[in-house]
Amino acid sequence: MKQDASKRSSIHTGLGIVIARLGLLLIVPLAIGGCTFKKTDVQNPAEMAKYDPASTARIRLISGQGAYAGFVSGQSCEQYFNDTYRKALAARERPQGWNPSRIVPSGQSADIFGMWPSDYQNNVIGMPASPVSAKIDETRRYFDERVVPAGQPLIVFVAFVTSGSSCSSAPVSFVPRAGADYEVRQAFQSQTLQTTCRNEVVELKAGEEKPMSPNYCIQDSSGDYYTRSVTPVSQAGQ
Repeated sequence: MKQDASKRSSIHTGLGIVIARLGLLLIVPLAIGGCTFKKTDVQNPAEMAKYDPASTARIRLISGQGAYAGFVSGQSCEQYFNDTYRKALAARERPQGWNPSRIVPSGQSADIFGMWPSDYQNNVIGMPASPVSAKIDETRRYFDERVVPAGQPLIVFVAFVTSGSSCSSAPVSFVPRAGADYEVRQAFQSQTLQTTCRNEVVELKAGEEKPMSPNYCIQDSSGDYYTRSVTPVSQAGQ
């Protein structure tokens, strides 16, 4: 089963609205009953060399089949979405400063589960495990660990899109502390007749995780984005 992996990498260039417009047929990032998806941890020496606990922090982005993630550092919600992102969208370019969690290599062939070879790889730089990352083999997800500047605003976005449903949570915004480790992931909650999602951030300390209360980049009715402290939830749609 041959699939174009370049389509998957292009989805990393912006927000959920871009993902929706692409209309890609993707696969739900859930474990198939009775199956495991063994991942290999691959060290990223170039990224590891960037880490200085006095001036940088580390983040782990959990994404994978149907879940796509990225981040931008040094810009507020207003600056990035109302200026940088809009200009890039009009020019049909990747927004300046936008970093996809990973670029999916092109030319890959999917296996019987719809997984590409790169889907069985976690890119690591030595961050401590979390309860979620420790069980990553039970899911179709993977993770990427990256180094980011400390003391500057960081926007992180995770969106979920498949052929049957989608849920684009509001991006989170927070200021990483020097030497700290963070994990960003999309959390789902099933309720009566609907499923909701939100992006959540936890700080990792000595094998434990501490939930954070980040700000969120919220879009108003006019289409402009603002920084808000309220925790938004998005309803999964068909």
